[in-house]
Amino acid sequence: MVIDKAVVIKSIQELPDSLSFDQLMERLLLFFKIEEGLKDLREGKFVSLEEAKLRHEKWLK
Repeated sequence: MVIDKAVVIKSIQELPDSLSFDQLMERLLLFFKIEEGLKDLREGKFVSLEEAKLRHEKWLK
């Protein structure tokens, strides 16, 4: 997945002035996953809650 550099820079600028490398990587990974989910949503790659419940019925007992 490709992410717009300007959006990544804006996200980084919103971080605190002092943070660990691990915190930075966690934030970037979270940002990436959110963008990936939004892309899937735009492309219709999702199932309804009802469908998810049916697919995972045995786990919900």
